[in-house]
Amino acid sequence: MRKSKSQQGVTLIELLIVVTLAGILAMVALPAYQAHQQKAYLRQAQADLIMLQLAIEQKRSQGQAYPAQLSAALCPACRFDNPFYSYRIALGSGTYNLWAESKDGAQECDAIALLHNGSTIPSECW
Repeated sequence: MRKSKSQQGVTLIELLIVVTLAGILAMVALPAYQAHQQKAYLRQAQADLIMLQLAIEQKRSQGQAYPAQLSAALCPACRFDNPFYSYRIALGSGTYNLWAESKDGAQECDAIALLHNGSTIPSECW
């Protein structure tokens, strides 16, 4: 009788098990990563609104009027290239409100605002 050689390498079943486990891990990890990424961009939008408010108030204290539009010249440190949020200013009679609005409408906090008096809406997003 011949002795069988020892098995070398992996079987097809073992390979399928590894691929299946990797797929399951990816299905669990990807949504968690996307939620974390969206929250990071929300925090970036909040920080940008605060920096914009500081820049606007600094210009106002120097005697300038509130800007009609937001620009990188007003706030060089702000990230106007945020992939999830765009920024705008709404002027009133001697007041303003700063808005960060979701570009795709799929965010938990579609629109957040920092008002001229420092209050925020909606409060659960801050």
